[in-house]
Amino acid sequence: MDGFFWTIGAIVVAGLLVQLPSLTRKTKEWLKLPTLDEYWAANPNCKTGNGTKCHVCGSRNFRNCGATTISDDDRTVSCRQCGTTLYRIVGPDLQRLLANHVKPK
Repeated sequence: MDGFFWTIGAIVVAGLLVQLPSLTRKTKEWLKLPTLDEYWAANPNCKTGNGTKCHVCGSRNFRNCGATTISDDDRTVSCRQCGTTLYRIVGPDLQRLLANHVKPK
């Protein structure tokens, strides 16, 4: 019976080790994105009276997805029209994102 638990444990650890580089890479890419405030500072014309617009196509129709998983509090926001990745939202700022009329997917 002990061999069974060691085998299951080894499988779980191996699975985590296989996924770790992928999660680390996604996190590093996410951290390279600007925050909403940084996005507005770099693109002041994209901050509107009632939200934000895309700096490439001007659309205000955004999609936001979890940085690493669908339910992640850390989010990546991109334009639905042109597909440009715009900025990242750090967990506690999610309420601010919702206030800017971007609904989580």
